Amino acid sequence: MREISEIREQLSSQDNEVLEQSLRFASARCAQEAERGKAAETRATAMLAILGILAGFIVPLVETVEAAKGDDKWFLLVLFLGSLLFLVKGLYNAVRVLGVSKIYRLEIETVFDFQPLSRPDALREEIAGLIWEYRKAIQPNTEKLFRLHRCQRSGLLAIIFFMLFGVLLLAAREEWLQLPLWAAGALAILAVLLLAFGDKLFERLGIWGSARKIAPASKPPDAKETVVS
Repeated sequence: MREISEIREQLSSQDNEVLEQSLRFASARCAQEAERGKAAETRATAMLAILGILAGFIVPLVETVEAAKGDDKWFLLVLFLGSLLFLVKGLYNAVRVLGVSKIYRLEIETVFDFQPLSRPDALREEIAGLIWEYRKAIQPNTEKLFRLHRCQRSGLLAIIFFMLFGVLLLAAREEWLQLPLWAAGALAILAVLLLAFGDKLFERLGIWGSARKIAPASKPPDAKETVVS
């Protein structure tokens, strides 16, 4: 396995204590990386539940929009469509986090390769395998966090638009204010801009925990591995 061989060549120590410490360190990093992926999936599941609850209000809100008249109907329609679009975008990114992904790992039969090795060589072999698995896990987990942040942003904007919808609906019923028709157009433009450029703007400015992009590692041509979905 060429990539693991290159990693193993860098493990030059012959001291068992140093190699055992390296093994503990590599194991801890692999566990942390696995936890990072699980945390992203857990948070995405929670977001999916929240967005699902919001989706349950779609039908009664549609009836409310249809009952409105005049300019108020346009305001309500813009806010409703904006909420719906951000809701769909949030659901899409949540599903991407929870979608099937490939995880590369060493096959259990690799243990047979340890049998003729001395203790230092066996430790180096195991450490190299852990480092290889860690490198393979970074990109999928980073992608999950990247999608999770987009899901959370879209979910927040969907909630904000739903809240504006509720406030405007109450104001229209109680006749608290009269908003000009151009304000509905301004809200529509704002919604379109946020849908098209909001994520990129947040990520470029680093305002909302943008996940660092990592180039995907290529699959070693001779790797002994199992692909887990």
